[in-house]
Amino acid sequence: MSEALSWINYSKLRDIPSRESPFSVNDVVDLLEIWCISSIDKKISTSQLINFFDDDLAIVEDGQEYETDIPNRIKKEEFFTFVHRRLNYRKIKWGAKWPFIITMGRGNIEIEYNPNYFSIIYVIILFCSNLHIVNGSSRHFFTSAFERLAFYHFSSIHPSKNGWMTKSMGANNRGIHTYTGSTQREKVEALARDLNCRLGQFYRPTSAGDGGIDLVSFLFWDDLRASSSIAFGQCACTKDKRTILDKIAETSAESIRDKLDINSTPLNYLYSPLDLKSEVRPSGFELDGTKQAIIIDRTRLLLRNFDYSNVINRTLKLYVYNFINLEENYYEAV
Repeated sequence: MSEALSWINYSKLRDIPSRESPFSVNDVVDLLEIWCISSIDKKISTSQLINFFDDDLAIVEDGQEYETDIPNRIKKEEFFTFVHRRLNYRKIKWGAKWPFIITMGRGNIEIEYNPNYFSIIYVIILFCSNLHIVNGSSRHFFTSAFERLAFYHFSSIHPSKNGWMTKSMGANNRGIHTYTGSTQREKVEALARDLNCRLGQFYRPTSAGDGGIDLVSFLFWDDLRASSSIAFGQCACTKDKRTILDKIAETSAESIRDKLDINSTPLNYLYSPLDLKSEVRPSGFELDGTKQAIIIDRTRLLLRNFDYSNVINRTLKLYVYNFINLEENYYEAV
């Protein structure tokens, strides 16, 4: 194994979901894409993959709090109809930013890796959605890239030409648009100065170095009055929906008012690399209890055009290119 590929957890890369490891439709679709990109012929089919699965699939654990769009237990042939549907959704909805070609057949779908201008970014998003495949010492390369990706997306929504100022508070980011205080309190104090407000009366620093805030954007007034238009954002590279909801709570209006003495109700954004589409929930997302947060999942990231040029550093680009150049035979994975 070359040094450039030591970041991959190969046992997790080749792991097949089973009754002991419940999964969702998107877990399998992501797995298909990851395998397709790094396979010998850059192709994978559901008819070949289906033979690795148990006859009676455990989609979610019995009594699990968050249910998916499909029954808890389902025959594998029935389950793959949901996989076909989700692949077709990605093809239609994500367009040229989805670097695959799909061929539909009776009871089978084949996907082929089709590199394009967006391939490297898409592979990074895939791994940010599946960090269990990345060894712990290398995960920060991917999470930092996702924070930068979220920053530029956030900036595109709140453009500087319209008077908005967008900054990052993430612990992994550096640069002129980042609050870089040595302590959490220093970062929040710097933000309060920019917003022309005071710290919240009951503010107490927590263990999080960024103050529980990854992104902030606000209209900057020159008359020194407090900003009344503010948006906060959090990034969550995790499959755990409870963790995602906890992240959302950290930048809820109530939580922000504990940190900062502001009178307005700020917007609350949650950035996730996951494909969170839900066909049965009114919100359209596989999440409940989002407290009116604005969810930016993989679809909403891909549907917006903005500057991606500063997202990837040299190390991460090397990681991705070497992964694409793998020639794995996943049909011998069992």
